[in-house]
Parts: sequence; C-alpha cells; structure tokens
Amino acid sequence: MRKKSYGIFLTSFLLLSACGGEEPAAEPEAETAALVNGSFSAELNGFEIHYEVHGAGPVCMVLPVSWGQSHEGMRGSLKGLEDHLTMVYFDPRGMGQSGEIETDEDMSMAAVREDCRALLEHLGLESVILLGWSNSGMNAMVYAAEHPEQVEKLILMHTLHYMTPEQEAELQELFADDVQALGELMQMEGSDEEKDAAWRVFFVERWLPKMVYDHDAHLGRIVEVLNNTDLSFKHNYYQETVDLIDFDGREACAQIKAPTLIIAGAHDIYTVEVLEALRDAIAGSTMVVMEESGHFSCIEEPEKFKSAVLDFLEIQ
Repeated sequence: MRKKSYGIFLTSFLLLSACGGEEPAAEPEAETAALVNGSFSAELNGFEIHYEVHGAGPVCMVLPVSWGQSHEGMRGSLKGLEDHLTMVYFDPRGMGQSGEIETDEDMSMAAVREDCRALLEHLGLESVILLGWSNSGMNAMVYAAEHPEQVEKLILMHTLHYMTPEQEAELQELFADDVQALGELMQMEGSDEEKDAAWRVFFVERWLPKMVYDHDAHLGRIVEVLNNTDLSFKHNYYQETVDLIDFDGREACAQIKAPTLIIAGAHDIYTVEVLEALRDAIAGSTMVVMEESGHFSCIEEPEKFKSAVLDFLEIQ
C-alpha cells in the first residue's frame, strides 16, 4: 500500500402573471413544488438509497463523504441551516439505511456522484445549491464540473482541490506518528465489526482532536454527533487506496461555472494558504475565513458560519 494515501487522508476528513388585452395568457414558469420533510428511500441506479429532507426554503443538496459515514454526521453539523434552506441528505451505498454494496466501486466518489444525480432526478429538481465538506467538497467540485446545469451555487467547506508534494511532505512530517498508526490500522485483520470499531476509536479519539480548535468548547459536541453516525473501515480503505491517492481537482475547478463560496478555518489542517489556492482556481469564487475554527466551523462558529452561507445565497 502506498504511504501517500495516508497523508492525503490526514488532510481530507473529517453540507441547494398573466398578460392583459386580447392576447392569450402567457404560460407561467414551472415551479418546483416544496419538498415534503421526512425520511424516505428510493431505488437509484439499482440500489435502495436512504435520504432525508429537512427544513424549508431553497433546496440544498448535501453531498456525503465517500469514505464511509452515514448522513447523521452531516445533518448533526448542518442543522442550523434548516431554518432557511430545504436540506437534503442521503446515505451512500453500504452506509446507514442505504442498500449494501455489490462491488468495491460502489464505495467510490463516482458512485456518490451517480446517486446524487439520480436523487435530483427522483425529486424532480433541475438545479440546486450543492454543499460539500472536506472529502465531499472534493467530490462536489467534480460534480459541479460534470453537471454545471444542475448546480445553481456551490458551497465548499474545509476542502482542497490539490496539494503540492511539498505541502503533503510537510503534513506527513507534522503528523508522522498518526500516519504510522493509520498505516498499521489499515493492515489489521478481523471481522468488519472489529475493523469498524477500531477505525472509530482511531478517528474519534486520536485524529478528531487535531481537527478542532477549542477542545473544551466544541470537541464534546462533535464527538456526540459522530457517536450517532455509522463509520465504515472498508469504505475508508477504498478511499485511501484508490480514489484519494492521486486526486487532482485543478481541471474540475477550471470548469466550474456556479458562483462558489469557500469556507476555511484559520486553524484547520487545510491551511488558509491551501484554500486560497482553491479560491484562485475557481473563477469568481468567494472565500470566508473562520478565525476561531478548525475543521468544523458550522459547530465551532455556528452563527458566523450561518451568516456567511446566507449572505452568499442572498437569503435574509
């Protein structure tokens, strides 16, 4: 297994009149009916996909991470937006209440994008706000480039499109003990349940504290959200050994047409410098830096985070 994948993981963690006179009346523009809130499932691409709808207002599709996390992690962090937006979340194949995977490729970033596209069609949505965070932000860039007509606006939280070899080497050196521990974990043998449990311990107890700025104020809340979220060793293993090894989003970013908001944490493992490069790669994008945040600004600075999103979307 290539060591490079561990380094990328450590920087890729862990949200959519009638005319007068004698002339015939103009046809009114079609309007998308408001989505009904609740928990649902649909057969998409041959898989039973669980999705949930919460809130009211413009529709925001939350792209899930592909490294193995059920939707509760995203929803538990982004609930503050549900007073202003209709938030749509879904479980990736093999996670949460969605159907089991059939092949390894069902754990890929591409599979998440395919199911996102199918879910939009299922819901009768021609275009939405698309939100991606960390790993799912990387995937959201690609989706926005592949389906520009479906993305009205793009929100990228704590993510990156490319890391130079020098930046990656610096992070591997900074987190050398964690890279080694993760490498050993990825080689463990045992049942899926044993591997999932070991992966949860590593992620929550060892890696998560490095991603939060003020532990006393916010770490407990973030752990609580993740304790109610399924985590998958095998999904993460696939990401580490396949999708994330040579990820390069520069070409995708150059093709993005949607107005884009980039949210950075001043104390995140994704440095402001790295996200400034992302901002420069997406023409016309806007960047907001959360000065008191690590990787979880929606929990670490919830009011500032919400204001940044609503200002960008021009929602009062």
